[in-house]
Amino acid sequence: MVLSNEAALEQSSRYAGCCFKRREYDYPVELVWKAWTDPTLVMKWWGPAHYTSPRCVIGFREGSKYVFGMRAPETHGGTESYSAGVYKKIVPMQRLGFK
Repeated sequence: MVLSNEAALEQSSRYAGCCFKRREYDYPVELVWKAWTDPTLVMKWWGPAHYTSPRCVIGFREGSKYVFGMRAPETHGGTESYSAGVYKKIVPMQRLGFK
């Protein structure tokens, strides 16, 4: 039985408990890369419809932290929530690994 690279990674004990997500977009890789790495661009799309992103901090190097914020509309309570993590692997225009 031959496994794809992703299936092999998912079965590896090294990655136990990790989540892998792959998406394909019909956009130039440069644009998608910037959308994930430029705080001003992240703030334009982060969160569900009608939410805003009041804060985004990206220390863009392996081992550094990121914080993405989103605010619910007042009709949904206006609550702010944040996602944070650490960049584990950065291969420009190819891969962002974070935890």
